[in-house]
Amino acid sequence: MFVLAALLTNLPIVKADTIFSTFGPGDTYDSTSGPGIYGYPQPEQNIAASFTAGSNYLLDSADLALFMHPYVENWRTSNTFDVWLMSDYGGLPNTIIESFSVSIPFNSGGIYTVSSASHPLLTGGTTFWLAVSPNGSAAGAWLENNQGFTNYAVGHLGPPFGISDYGYPTPAFRIEGTPVAAVPEPATMLLLGSGLIGLWGFRRKFKA
Repeated sequence: MFVLAALLTNLPIVKADTIFSTFGPGDTYDSTSGPGIYGYPQPEQNIAASFTAGSNYLLDSADLALFMHPYVENWRTSNTFDVWLMSDYGGLPNTIIESFSVSIPFNSGGIYTVSSASHPLLTGGTTFWLAVSPNGSAAGAWLENNQGFTNYAVGHLGPPFGISDYGYPTPAFRIEGTPVAAVPEPATMLLLGSGLIGLWGFRRKFKA
């Protein structure tokens, strides 16, 4: 029983880590500039940025620096952006893995968080994309980082993504996730099993 308690005590405790971030110290970013996100009646434009996890993580959340343009009656009436976690194919966003939405007051901006419900696996060494798309007539911007990150922003006019703006600054965002705990070694599993069996035998002897 003491062996079992010791093993359980020494099991690794996992918590959310920052997988990738383009924010500066204190979550700073360029609040004056960023690639545009446009919906109807303008030609739709979505923006995406890539990231790569250093090891295996389960997605927890993403933080994005976003701005929503002012309300315009009978034209710009939506203040919601759709946010997508996407796979990569050939250096461009491919399929949607998980979808989110974020509503922003008109003529305002800041850092907004979307939380994962399905916690998809972000495999280490694999490229993924975070994309922002206008919902209906929404229009605004994904504000840029101020740390010199480039070669991530991608825009397009209508699906699919197909224009790579690799010379432009990366939008400001952060990906948070929980590390996938390592599988216990066989010897550890054997000790844990022995502890459980010993505890079961102790309880039977005590009852007898």
